[in-house]
Amino acid sequence: MQTMVTKLKFKGEKQKKRKRTQDDTAQYLNSSDIAQDGWVAAESLEDISTGPLFITFASSPPVALASDPLGKIYASHITLDADGEIANAEPDDVRQVWIATRVVGSKKISLKTATGKLLSCDRVGILTATKEAIGPQEEWEPVQQDNAWAFRNVFERFLYISHISQANQI
Repeated sequence: MQTMVTKLKFKGEKQKKRKRTQDDTAQYLNSSDIAQDGWVAAESLEDISTGPLFITFASSPPVALASDPLGKIYASHITLDADGEIANAEPDDVRQVWIATRVVGSKKISLKTATGKLLSCDRVGILTATKEAIGPQEEWEPVQQDNAWAFRNVFERFLYISHISQANQI
């Protein structure tokens, strides 16, 4: 038997409504307190080291790094809005979102899929997302290059797209 816990009230008691004051309304209208909606470009290492990431490549057509539930890594096409700028693109699918976590004591990060698996790269350059524990092959170092970010692996190679149907690294 399942019971629900509710607020204690007496028979015939009317629910009190809280009126908003002018100070409450002003708090929401202050433009400096309003957070920016949507995805923003990473400007510093701190922006990349924790939280969700949308990893895009300025290819033709533009693509994002994605992972399927079985751990296969692929280049997923991005739908651009009317302005056609990749900087304003947003993920179409949860498989395009990666969760970054900083590796303790270093500048490196790990990248986790929506299913909780880690992005891994072997010595040959094959990317997968099947591991649940962080090892050297699951560590990525963000490197800023030409107003963009690149990810370098333990083998000193960068993540890149070799052709549109796959994501690889050199």
